[in-house]
Amino acid sequence: MTLEQIIRVLGLVLQIGGILTVFRDINGKRKHFNLPSLLSSMGAKLKTCINTGLIRLHLRRGKGVSGVCSVATAPPYGKARSYGMHMPDTNATIEPQLEAIEKNIISIHDRISMTQNEMDDESRKTASALKCQEQSMQAEDSAIRDELKTIVTGGVHISIIGAVLLLVGVILSTIPSEIIQLLRILKIL
Repeated sequence: MTLEQIIRVLGLVLQIGGILTVFRDINGKRKHFNLPSLLSSMGAKLKTCINTGLIRLHLRRGKGVSGVCSVATAPPYGKARSYGMHMPDTNATIEPQLEAIEKNIISIHDRISMTQNEMDDESRKTASALKCQEQSMQAEDSAIRDELKTIVTGGVHISIIGAVLLLVGVILSTIPSEIIQLLRILKIL
């Protein structure tokens, strides 16, 4: 084997090493997010392409396509109330009619107060639940940011090593005779 051939083979080995290093880094990141490996993902995509091509052939031949849809809903819920009114005797004088109206006004006032209290309680419950949800989401957001920082910057050195190996490999494979001349000029060979 000549020196030029050895440099070309070394370049090829470095290229493969660089690609495998980057591949390993990508697989590590995918594994961190519980995703399938890059090979199995690529296999699934290839299978999908093949299946899609076959489906298109079937559609061109006039075969039908069918679909199924289902909808599920939760049962409704609510509240029910009943209220009474004070009704005077139809033959009563003004005095009993006024008393009945006053009792109805008091009853209406009580219902308005009760409704206002219920609305205030619901508003407090909603505000409390919203605050808890906001705190929970902020904590989760912070944890996700920290994890993303680790994932994105933690593997940078591996990606850089892979890129450098690939670059050196391409250079060695592309210009081995020039490298030999340079080494002779520098009196290394």
